[in-house]
This record gives sequence, structure tokens and C-alpha cells, in this order.
Amino acid sequence: MKYLPFCIFSILLLCAVCKRIYAQPSGPDTASSGQPATYLYSLYSRELAGSLRIYNGDQYIPYGKKTKNAPFYASDSLLQGDVFYDGTLYREIGLLYDQVSDDIIINNPDNSGKIKLVGDKIRYFKLQGHLFVRLNPDSQGMKMDGFYDWTYSGRVNVFVKREKKMEFAARAEDDVPRYVEYKHYFIGMGARYYPVSSEKSLLDLLSDHKSLLKKYLRSSGLKFRKKPEETINAAASYYSQLKN
Repeated sequence: MKYLPFCIFSILLLCAVCKRIYAQPSGPDTASSGQPATYLYSLYSRELAGSLRIYNGDQYIPYGKKTKNAPFYASDSLLQGDVFYDGTLYREIGLLYDQVSDDIIINNPDNSGKIKLVGDKIRYFKLQGHLFVRLNPDSQGMKMDGFYDWTYSGRVNVFVKREKKMEFAARAEDDVPRYVEYKHYFIGMGARYYPVSSEKSLLDLLSDHKSLLKKYLRSSGLKFRKKPEETINAAASYYSQLKN
């Protein structure tokens, strides 16, 4: 009896699909295509899409103010990515990451609008080769809410918070604002997260190999002020090697 609801759902869904097939006029997408199975699968996918959990978010309302650029990560157009949402991994789905509101946005199943996913239901998402994970306050109450780019994984972990803020230009005549990106860096050690704002704070965190790390960064030509992200990742990688 436990399979009865699923069977009923499958029968009803198949009937709905078949109804749409017979209602379609003959054309290049149906009879003349010579691929009825492909067409049937396409209709089945569209019928099923609306019932997936990922489409149960809130409507995404774009910002009304005109700006010089977009609030999104990497592109203002949907990018193919993966998202682990509400216990299910969805692969190669169109995503937008709003760096102002820290929201993940997808299209409606019928492409009539956009949906803002529930942040607490997102464990991680992958976009443009980057893995963004949702962090929570650490064991000492360090506030780490939202999504962080996990740029290095080893004996220590490196996380980057990428956020954007709307700012106006210094010149009064230039009244069109733009979104400016800010990056905040953190080292994860055990169940703790530590902010990194300078080479000194980085080396102090990894103090048991401070002198070796300092020499390594100097020989690599890496300077925190010029390339903070590359410097932190390189230091974390070298530190992990030293600890192995």
C-alpha cells in the first residue's frame, strides 16, 4: 500500500502529459521530428519541474535603482552551477548569486520570473569553479552567517566572504551608483574561524611555523597588500605541508 500514492501520482502525471501531446498540432517538434520519446521526456520534465522542492522559494524582486553594474557574482546573467538545496543536489542549473542580499536566485520552471531560494536550506553551491558553503557561528560565537567561498582545504581552511555594497561616486555630478565588491578573509582551524586582515595577523595565526612561512612568502614574491587572497591560500597550503 505504501506505493499506491506514488503510482496514482505517476498515472495522473502521465495522463496530463498525454493530454498535452494529443492537444498539440502536428509540427516539427512532434510528428515530423521522428523522436516521440524525446518529446515525451521533454513534456514530462516540464510537468515535473513545478513539483521539485527547489521551486518553493519566494519571488525575487530586482533592485529598482539604476546602477552602473550588477549586484551579482561573476555575471548578471544566469550561470550554470550546482546547488545542494533542502537535502537534494541539483546539477547544472542556472544560478545567480546576489552578493548584496546574499541570496541565490533561479528561474521559475516556465521562465516567467525568478525565485529566491531559502538560504537556510542551502548547504552549498558551486559557481564558476568556486565552492560556496554556508557557515554558522563558531564554537566561540564568531558570527559567520551566510555564504563563504571555500578557497583552500587542508590542515587549515581558507574562506572568503565576497559581498557588494551600493556606493555613489565622489563627484556630485555622477549620480549613478555602482556596486563595489569587498572581500573578507578567514582562516578555519578546528571549530573556530579567525579573521585575517594583514600578513601579520596571518602569520600570528600560524605562529608555530611563522619564520618558515615568512621566508616562503618572501621567496614566492607574494605580498598581502597586493594579493591578499593568493597570499593566504599559499600560506595555508605551505603550512599544511609542514604539518604533514
